[in-house]
Amino acid sequence: MLSCRSLSFKGASFRLVPVTLEGLANVYSKACEFWQKSLQLIQRLLKAKTREVKQKRLKHSTELKENSLHMRYFWNAQQQFFRQLLICTKVDTAVSLATSAQL
Repeated sequence: MLSCRSLSFKGASFRLVPVTLEGLANVYSKACEFWQKSLQLIQRLLKAKTREVKQKRLKHSTELKENSLHMRYFWNAQQQFFRQLLICTKVDTAVSLATSAQL
């Protein structure tokens, strides 16, 4: 996704428009439930993997770094998901504003 905040247009104006999220609370709640269950699953998997490493007496420090990396990827994916979800909720309002604009 491309985002450029340094563009400048002479004579352009900017305003914040509040967007109602009516009817989207259920979608948001379901998304939260999904990510909570995903977190629990990943934590269980990483604990099982750590237990396996301890039983096999492999290099523990490398395994901990991998677990940390997996959690970093998880949090990154979660943040991107919710960011995109909120952007998608604004699309209908943006389209109606654009179509009603006087050119």
